[in-house]
Amino acid sequence: MGQTYEALYTTALPTPLYPACELELSPAWSAEDRRQLRLGQQKMTRMLQAVDRICRAHQITYFLTAGSLLGAVLYGGWIPWDGDIDLELLQDDYPTFQLVAQSELPPDLWFQEPATDPAYRGVILGKVRDLYSYYSGWENGPWHSGLQVDLSTFSVEQGIVHSADSMQMTGLIYEDIFPLRELAFDGLIVPVPNRYEAYLDKKYGHSVQDWRQIPPVEKRFPHEGRIVNDVVPEFYLKTYPYLYQR
Repeated sequence: MGQTYEALYTTALPTPLYPACELELSPAWSAEDRRQLRLGQQKMTRMLQAVDRICRAHQITYFLTAGSLLGAVLYGGWIPWDGDIDLELLQDDYPTFQLVAQSELPPDLWFQEPATDPAYRGVILGKVRDLYSYYSGWENGPWHSGLQVDLSTFSVEQGIVHSADSMQMTGLIYEDIFPLRELAFDGLIVPVPNRYEAYLDKKYGHSVQDWRQIPPVEKRFPHEGRIVNDVVPEFYLKTYPYLYQR
C-alpha cells in the first residue's frame, strides 16, 4: 500500500466530556443485571488488553471504534450501559492476527470466525470471545456467544477509507484516521482515529445533541442483552467441547 501507519503517542490525553460519570441504567434493569454488566465490562477490558498486547507485539494496526470509541471520548472508558468492545483492524494486518491470535490469547479466551467456528454466521468478521459467560437469549445457540470484542477490518485506497463491516467508516479520508492518537479506556491507553470526532459525526450525526448528549434513562441498556458471567451453557459444552478440554 506504500503507507506507514504509526500511532501518535502523546503524554497529555484529552479529558473526557463526562469523566467518572455515574449514570442510572434503565429501570427495567435490576441491581443484579447492573452488577453482572459491570463485571462483564471489567472482563472485556481485560480482553481488550489481551488484543492490544497481540497487536502491538506484531505491529498490527487497530483502533477503537463505534460505541467503544464513543465511551472513550465521553467517559474515559465504558458507556455505562454498553455490552461489548468494537475494534477496526487494518485489512492487510488481519491475516497476521488470524495466524497468531489463538495461540497468544489467554486460555479463557478464543478467536471466533468462520474458519474456527463453522456455525458462526455473524455480520462482524471475527470476534474474541470469553469462554465463561454469555448474553442472555444466546445460551442455546446458534453459535457461541460469550462476551465479545468485535473485530472489523478497514483499508485505505487512494486516500479514502473503506470498511468491510461499517458503512460509517466509508467516506472518511486517510487524515481522519492517521496518524492514530490515543485515549484512555477504563485504565488502558488505546489507539483511536486521528480525527475521532469526524468519525463520531459520521456514525451518530453532525448535531451536537446527537452523540454528545446523554440519552434518556429508559434507553440506557445494552443492545446485546443481559450479561451472565461465570456460567457455561450446556449448548456451548456440547457444541464446542474442544474449547473446554484444553
